[in-house]
Order: sequence, then C-alpha cells, then structure tokens
Amino acid sequence: MPDNSRNAPGMIQEKIQSLIIPLRHTNMILPQSSVAEIIPVVNPDEKRGVEPWFVGLFTWRAQQVPLISVEILCNPKKSDQYNKARRIAVVYGLEEFPGIEYFAIEIQAIPHPVLLGHDDLVSIESAEESEVVKHYVQAVGIKAFLPDMSFIENSLKKQLESL
Repeated sequence: MPDNSRNAPGMIQEKIQSLIIPLRHTNMILPQSSVAEIIPVVNPDEKRGVEPWFVGLFTWRAQQVPLISVEILCNPKKSDQYNKARRIAVVYGLEEFPGIEYFAIEIQAIPHPVLLGHDDLVSIESAEESEVVKHYVQAVGIKAFLPDMSFIENSLKKQLESL
C-alpha cells in the first residue's frame, strides 16, 4: 500500500514513467515499460466454454495473443454491463509463462502518460474488493487502481491450459 511518509533528507525519490489507462468504468495504472503497444480493436477468435473475462485470441506480430477484460476479471457478475472496448493495450507478460510473452487488455481510450513517484500516489478506500486490485489510489487527481499482474497472468495461464 502506498505510504505517504516523506523521504529522509538527501534521499532522491525515484519516479516511474507510467500510463493511466482508461477502462470502461475505472482507470488502471501500469508502468509505461510494461506496455508494448496500443492498437485499435480487433475481432478475436472467440472460444467456447471460457471465463467471461477471456475475450479470445488474435494475431499480433505473427503470434497468437490472448485478449482479456480486466474489469470483468475484477467483477464477473457485472459482465453484461460492459460494452465493447475501443482500443487494446498489448502488455508484456512478466511471469514468463510459456505462451504468455504478451497478452492484451481491453481499454476505452488512449492512455495518459504521467511521471509518478511514491509521493504522487495517495491510497484511497474502495467498496469494491477484487484479487485483481493491489491498491486503489489517486494520482494526479485521477482515481485508479494498481493491478496485481501476477494474479492476472496466473488466471490467464489457467484459462489457456483449459483450452
């Protein structure tokens, strides 16, 4: 959880180039280095018998990339309330699972680049709990969440193994 305490005198605060990624009903923050590319919406090959958050597979740079909805993964009970995404963020897989070098997330608009440090994130409370969310924060006046990428990738790995 972000700590709002000040650094000791003489310490330099590291800032990370980040992206505030607009989803349909919320925002997510990722390091810019974790995003490979923002692309227009594609029509993925849909699979039967999959979780509602697993949108399908599509070809990107000559490889099959899974497309997911982070919002539906957060709350599958509300999957009928979501409309189609307008863009896709292709992100690097961090867990180094075979077949998940990249995966894609449905997004609503072009992400906003921001330089964020520890002091720029203010922890906020939220009524919604989800294993996908590490922390809810406010950054540069925008409410967002920091995702648990390990949880997302492990969920994706289990889904792909069941195909």
